[in-house]
Amino acid sequence: MKICFITTIHQSMGWFVADAAKCFAARGHHVYYICNMDEDFIKEHENYAHCINIPMERGMSPVNMLSSICSLYKVFKKEKFDVIQYATPNASLYASIASKMAGVHFRVYGFWGLRYEGFEGFKRKLFIGLEKLTCALSTHVRIVSKKNMEIAIKDGVCPPNKIDVIGLGGTIGVDTKIFDLSKKQTYRSEVRKILNISDDSFLFTFIGRINADKGINELIEAFKEIESQFSNVRLLLLGMEDKVNPIKEENLEWALKSVNVIMPGPVHRTLVAKYIAASDILVHPSYREGFGKIIQEAMSMEIPVITTDIPGPSEVVEKDVSGILVPKADALALKEAMVDLYKNKEKAHKIAKAGYVRFSENFTMVKMVENIYKEYSKITGLC
Repeated sequence: MKICFITTIHQSMGWFVADAAKCFAARGHHVYYICNMDEDFIKEHENYAHCINIPMERGMSPVNMLSSICSLYKVFKKEKFDVIQYATPNASLYASIASKMAGVHFRVYGFWGLRYEGFEGFKRKLFIGLEKLTCALSTHVRIVSKKNMEIAIKDGVCPPNKIDVIGLGGTIGVDTKIFDLSKKQTYRSEVRKILNISDDSFLFTFIGRINADKGINELIEAFKEIESQFSNVRLLLLGMEDKVNPIKEENLEWALKSVNVIMPGPVHRTLVAKYIAASDILVHPSYREGFGKIIQEAMSMEIPVITTDIPGPSEVVEKDVSGILVPKADALALKEAMVDLYKNKEKAHKIAKAGYVRFSENFTMVKMVENIYKEYSKITGLC
């Protein structure tokens, strides 16, 4: 089988696609990557995949859209792929149009999240329309979770006979060679030394983009209250500051000035396991989420999770068993959940243990990659 995976930027390819693609390559299939990639990405993956650089930008640019569609069409006509899988919004729209024009037989949309859920008015209608178009041009749609699928069907984005979920949902799961529970204490000591955090400090951690839709305003506001009550608490905000969807200026200023808030910026994805291991609780108060890979990663390292009761995260954890769910955009509820687990170490321990069991049964990379391979065998009959 000749299969091509497409995302807008190479970071998405590396994080959410590459490990599944390696499975196809290892079984003798011809794997291609198309995205906006740099030389480092090519060097890392060219030993098993054909890497084709097509510049695609995030955001809406009519010029870039036309240029990308034309470039994709030329590649599709030349290479005559048996199947393509596209994910991330812009790449999916462009590839769905170009592949339909080029006559690619199997066109699979990896629908990783309902981007329009965070929009209102005309912008929401526009992005629903774009999703409808992408789904209409695709032969198969594989969405990231069952609750997201229900919303997409209800909103008329995709007909029920075309859309489905692979396994319990998610993308490629968690690599236990990197997220190695046996190294948890070693990682904890290493990172806490780097961050200058004592072992008896209680560390709440968020990992992801520092923006409003990730619930960072509520997290900072909750932590302000917690900091005033307890002397040994710290907050780690690990990720890139998002200028497109920024948090409130006063919250950012407070966090940057606070001696108890640590904002080191993003780290390489191979180091995320170490920072999770250094944490006492992962807090992920997102307004919208595809599924929540970082939640799975925390569960793999036996770190208790507090997240929001929204599609995706509420499907990764079981409420009050393998994770704590709070309403989105509710700083008070978030604070109460954080304080509860801070005070109740036994409860936090039980949630962490249950989270690891749920992870082991459903979200390891080995299990999820195998599910993906079986799904493509069913769709194409070519595996």
